[in-house]
Amino acid sequence: MHLLEGFLKKRKSPAIKTMTDIDGLVAYARRFVGIPYIFGGNNPIRGFDCSGLVCELMKRQGILKWNEDLSSQMLFDRVKIEGNYDVSRAGSLAFYGKGPEKIVHVGILVDSETMIEAGGGDRSTLSVTDAEERNAFVRERPVNYRRDLFAVIMPKYK
Repeated sequence: MHLLEGFLKKRKSPAIKTMTDIDGLVAYARRFVGIPYIFGGNNPIRGFDCSGLVCELMKRQGILKWNEDLSSQMLFDRVKIEGNYDVSRAGSLAFYGKGPEKIVHVGILVDSETMIEAGGGDRSTLSVTDAEERNAFVRERPVNYRRDLFAVIMPKYK
């Protein structure tokens, strides 16, 4: 076996099937707390925006393919079909916006009242310096800290 094959097999994460798996997902999400918010970011080293962070977590669980990068709206459109609404527990996704066609933010719940999100920035947050100036980073926040909470949906984990 090639050395890289062994490394990749060790890194592959199984899909969520039990609460222990959700605990693993939450632990993985918490690894990114403190990473800068970068608009359009989907990189655990350079930075995330809200959907980039959630896409990374969904890739870990096998819900998204490695090359899929979806906006908050696209994530909502994907999980609303098979997900369970109003399930506020670890692993659920919190979607924010003015309606089902105007989703602008997403985070992942770590318990029934708290989520991890990439927040504090906007379209002009394009560098670490911008993120530092705006105090924009991956962080834990109460699910209801924003007034525009639209839906909480538990994705159908494989």
